[in-house]
Amino acid sequence: MFTTLCGAGLPAIRAPRRMDDPGRSTSSSTDRAGRLRPWLDRRRRRRARREALPLALELLARELRSGVSIVGAFEQVAPIVDPALEMPVVVERLRQGSMLAPAVDWWVDRFDADDGSVVAGVFHLGTETGTAIAGALDRAAASIRARRELSAEVAALTAQSRASAILVGAAPVGFGLLLAVAEPSAISFLFGSASGLTCLVIGLGLDALGFWWMRRLVARVAP
Repeated sequence: MFTTLCGAGLPAIRAPRRMDDPGRSTSSSTDRAGRLRPWLDRRRRRRARREALPLALELLARELRSGVSIVGAFEQVAPIVDPALEMPVVVERLRQGSMLAPAVDWWVDRFDADDGSVVAGVFHLGTETGTAIAGALDRAAASIRARRELSAEVAALTAQSRASAILVGAAPVGFGLLLAVAEPSAISFLFGSASGLTCLVIGLGLDALGFWWMRRLVARVAP
């Protein structure tokens, strides 16, 4: 990837723009944006689910304490929570005769693995033992919210280290682009000779190793 980016900055090897195809650049940009949009939408939905899940669990617990059934609790809460949670789909599955455990398993598959295991465990325990799960839902919501806050705190504390890792990885690219403009002969040596390619491979390998090591140090403190 670094080699490609460095090569893209060389005027000598940059492909000339075709004058007979003015819409080519615009269409390629539109295609890239079209491929990127689904990925961004999925990230937004995951973030919305993470933020809305604790409140949804607390609302379910409140409805269960009022004396309604689990199905009734889902029916009451589904219209007022974030649509990203897809609770109306769970309600529809339950109305069609699905058992609670399969419906909940389908539902929690949309969440993060840790959050999904907590929610599924609460509902499975209530189904198997017949015990009231309102209190367990409140504790699960508190646990998920506390983990969110801890993750945000860790992200803030490790922001400098993560920025340093990005700088280590991006510095050779920026230097290569600067060198391509200031000293094209050096770039010719780097890409046009065996010695230059050897230096390039070794340098990028060491740079990638440093980037990986710094990322690993930061990941070890993640909750």
